[in-house]
Amino acid sequence: MNTQRFVFKDVFRTIGIIFMIVGVIFVAVTFGLVYSSSQFYSNAVRTEGTISRISSREIYVSYEIDGEEMVSPLGFYTNTMRVGDPITIYYAADDPARIQTKSSELLALIFGIVGIIMLGTGTALLIYSIRKKAQGQRLKETGMRLDGEIIGVAVDPRISSNYRHPYVLQCQCRTPDGQLRLFQSGPIWYDPTKLLTSNYVSIYVDRNDFRKYYVDLSRVLPDYQ
Repeated sequence: MNTQRFVFKDVFRTIGIIFMIVGVIFVAVTFGLVYSSSQFYSNAVRTEGTISRISSREIYVSYEIDGEEMVSPLGFYTNTMRVGDPITIYYAADDPARIQTKSSELLALIFGIVGIIMLGTGTALLIYSIRKKAQGQRLKETGMRLDGEIIGVAVDPRISSNYRHPYVLQCQCRTPDGQLRLFQSGPIWYDPTKLLTSNYVSIYVDRNDFRKYYVDLSRVLPDYQ
């Protein structure tokens, strides 16, 4: 349970960092593929070949160089390729057994697009996490402190991570205008029901807009912060 609480302490930050790391790896792979392709095509010769054999792991292409037939594996495969299909390939002038197709550049493009998307998503999640934490800190420093009562624990279906939904504490308190208002804590990625040390929490609200608030869980879940 302690490990689980640590990992899911701030799921947006955790997932954001993971996405950013994977995105950086994909982008790095893209640069590697682009560099490798540019090196290959700078000394490559174009020719026409025929798909001669397809195995579970490899596709082989037959082609001729100065009247000599060669068969070499192609490091790129799609499910549209069939035995007997003609195919345009490029072979290295200094090593005719090394062949590629322009379609292999599609792999680099896919890696690049996926990497950029994951990097962007991870960055957005990390920024969101930082902003939420900063907003909560600002409200604790400048907002109005109210004493709230926990009236229930619920699952928040609006947020999901790995098919899991976080828990939230539902609270209520009477604001200075005399109204009894409902408030909801941030996401808790473990069931806090049996871990609550108190039924009361501190709620910090914006003095000009009670819709902006922060439910401080440090009193009822000391390891949350």
